[in-house]
Order: sequence, then structure tokens, then C-alpha cells
Amino acid sequence: MIRSSLTSLDEPYWHLEPDYSEEVARRLRQALALLAQAHTRPDAYLKIHEVAFSCLGLSMSVRQRMCVFYFLGVAFLGGESPKVGIACLDEAAEHARTIGDWVSKAQLEHLKGAAYREATRYSGAITALQTGLEVLREAYSGDQAEVAELEIDLLTGVADCAYLLDDRSTAREYIFEARSLLLHLPELGTYVATIDWFDALILRWDGKPEEALRRAMAACDAYAQAMLPTQRISYGRLQTVITDIALDLAEGFSAQPPHHARDSYITLAHPYITRALEVADRMSDEIGEMLALLAQARFDRAAGRDMETTKTIATVVERAEKIGDIPLLAQAHTALGHDLLASGWTDAGLNSYRRTLDILRGTDVPAMGKWARDGLIAASKRYG
Repeated sequence: MIRSSLTSLDEPYWHLEPDYSEEVARRLRQALALLAQAHTRPDAYLKIHEVAFSCLGLSMSVRQRMCVFYFLGVAFLGGESPKVGIACLDEAAEHARTIGDWVSKAQLEHLKGAAYREATRYSGAITALQTGLEVLREAYSGDQAEVAELEIDLLTGVADCAYLLDDRSTAREYIFEARSLLLHLPELGTYVATIDWFDALILRWDGKPEEALRRAMAACDAYAQAMLPTQRISYGRLQTVITDIALDLAEGFSAQPPHHARDSYITLAHPYITRALEVADRMSDEIGEMLALLAQARFDRAAGRDMETTKTIATVVERAEKIGDIPLLAQAHTALGHDLLASGWTDAGLNSYRRTLDILRGTDVPAMGKWARDGLIAASKRYG
């Protein structure tokens, strides 16, 4: 991983910069140590805020001030105050620009992009991520290998946002660029898996479920070895993606006997949906759990199980409304539409699709309406 002022604090040359402060340096090292404990220490972000805030009244160099605002931004984001957190990162990025620290500037834009994505503000995320790319490429135009990991992170971030904004051509372009950089990495880690995951989503969208399934399963194998909490959560959610793609394939075959191909894909999906629920529970991933429950309901219906699938989906709708997660709520209403139609409740099912599109109107996640739109189009052809 490339070194930067945000991760390698207090390099010797810092001491030569105007207004350098030994005391601020000590407190920044303390903040960095706390950040390393954030996954296991509940009060880590609060303590980071206290340490960083205590620096504001002290004299310090511009580089140190950049780091102070970086830690403040991280603390606010960790404390679920994204608006203030992004404002602090903006301040840090301006200081990075002032001193020409382009790697730190790109890393700060990447972090801002992640914050915007977490808040489902995908247009803002793309702006930040593309700014980071421009800065990085201008500063390292002759040495991509040195910054390949950060560039891939920025590229896949843009691809994710473009996908959710229903801009598949941009998503494909950035994923292609990210894949071309893999040869510069000494170790692939989960980078190739992340790219395969995005490829799977786009291929599924393009109506190529067989290719999508191969990509998703390859990504799953790589993520199975990852140990970081965020990677384990991704691993769990990827099980749901594979379940849905397998069920896409199953539903492409007739339910009338003989239905060997249909049954084979349903059988394939079973361990993935089981694992999705297990990982969500182990990682306390509420969103992952709800996505898995939607996939479980779909699986139960496809497998002909005598389960209350509509009740399960309605519970997810209620929980998604309570936490205000628009993408999840849209997916839940779409799933409800599928379920009601499968049970013969045509009007109610189509109304659920319409509800999905109403929820998404004016939001930054129009892509989440694809399956509802497809359902309405199919119904118009079927019923006239």
C-alpha cells in the first residue's frame, strides 16, 4: 500500500515545515493508534474526536492541520454524522492541495466518496471519486504501478455509483480500466474479486445470467479467504447475489415436469442463501440480513416450500421503512410484487412494482427500479 501523510505520520521532513508542533505530532500518533482499534473498541471514534479537537487551538504546520481535519472527519463519519464528517474531509483536502500532497488529496476524495455512497448520495460520490482520480493520474502519470491499489479503489467506486445511477456504459468503462491495472499489483487480494463482483452485477443486468453466475462465484471464492470485518460483510452479501442469479436461471425454465435444469439451479442456490443468513448474523449486518431474507423468500417460493413468504417480505418492508434505507425498501417492494404475482394477486403485485418506482422517483438510485419496471412491462404485454 502506498505511503501517505495520512497513514505514515511524522516523517522526518515534517519537522522542517513551518510551525511544526511536537505536541500535535504526539496527539496525531495517538489518534492513529485509536483508529487502528476502531473495529474492536466501541469508544474509538469518540476518543479520536477528542484528541483531534484538542489540537485545533494549537499552532501547527499545514500538513499537521490536514491530518487533524482528516481524523475529525473519520471520527464524525464513524459517529454517523456524515454531513459534518464530509465537511471536515473537505477542509483536509484543501490543505492537501495547498501543500501539493496529491496522494493524501486522492485518499481524502476516496474517503469522501465512500461517505457519500454510505448516505446514498451517488452523484456526490462520483464527483469526489473522479476528482481523486484526476489528481492521482496527473501526479503519477508515468508510474501507475506505485498508486495502482488506490486507483483501482477509485475506479471501482465510480463504477458502483454509475451502476446504481443506471449508467451501465460508465460502469463498464471504469471496471475495464480497473481490471487493466491488476497486473501492477504484487498481490491481488480481494481486488480481482471486487471487479468480478461488479462484472457479475452488470452481466446480470444485461440479461447474461450464466456469465454473471461464473463471475460472482469466482468473486465468492476469493472473498472466502478475506478476514477484515468489512470484507466478511461483503462476503455475506455476495452469497445473496449468487442466490438471486441462480434463481434467475432457475426461473428461466418451465416449472412443469421434467424440470431437471430448474431443480439444479435451485439446489445450487441453497447453500449460498444459508451462508448469507449465517454471515449476516455473525457480523451483525442488519442490511445484509434483510437482503438475505428477501432472497430466502424467493428461494422458498421457487423451491415450492410451504412458507409464509409474503409475511417475510412484509417484515423487511417494515424494517426498511423504519431505518429509512431507500435502496433496500425499493428491493423489498419489488420482491413483494414478485411474490404477490406468483400467488395470483395480480393487481396487488403490480401496485407493489409501482410503489417501488414511486419510492425511487427523484433519488440517486434509479437502477433499483429495473426489476419493477421489467415486471410492469411484462404484465402490460401479458394482460394488454
